[in-house]
Amino acid sequence: IPPFFFIQNRFLRLLGIFIVSLIGQLLGTMMATRISNSEFDRMLTILHLDCNSKKFIEEFAPIAASTATNLSIGLTKALLYMQGLFAAGNYDEAIKEGEKALAYNTVKSKVNEYLTRTSVCQYLIMSYCEKGDTAKAAALFRELEESASHTHSEPVLEAKARSIVDLTRDYIKYTVNPQFCDATITDEEYLLCESNFEKVILRYQLGRLYFRAGEKALAQQCFSYVA
Repeated sequence: IPPFFFIQNRFLRLLGIFIVSLIGQLLGTMMATRISNSEFDRMLTILHLDCNSKKFIEEFAPIAASTATNLSIGLTKALLYMQGLFAAGNYDEAIKEGEKALAYNTVKSKVNEYLTRTSVCQYLIMSYCEKGDTAKAAALFRELEESASHTHSEPVLEAKARSIVDLTRDYIKYTVNPQFCDATITDEEYLLCESNFEKVILRYQLGRLYFRAGEKALAQQCFSYVA
């Protein structure tokens, strides 16, 4: 700013200061966003690629505890944190995070927000199942279907939501009656997985269902993939 004091014209001097300040703010914002995205990607790599849930929870906990600026960020943070907690077996904490996320106001939500909410319901239901509370899991399934129904305007997102609904229904069903396990993974469901984490979780869940049903050869195939 000091060099602009040599400009005699007061208007041009103030205009120059304003332009330089604006450019500085824009550059600062761009740099901060880039650093933030890079750090966020690093943490997702820990969870989705390294599958190190313990380290992810330690790194992500401060972010999960921060106040979200909007609904999309709030739901996404809750979902990612729940994924890490569930993978680590911290079902009580995953339930707390999920219940807090479902309390967000979604009256005028976007389609992608409803899809994220559907996934939050999924991990909350699975956590209930792992705690043995299948009654709560079954009751929450209606909320999951309701959230998924709002994705019909986007075919790709609707397909993902439908896959989540089907997988969650099976999870509840085979948690209650593992002897009736006939779970399969369709090519369509597998192609919808966007990360190694999702593919591993899908195979892991299927392996657990087969194991409960006594189909140990099929379970071993799934667990070998997970390993």
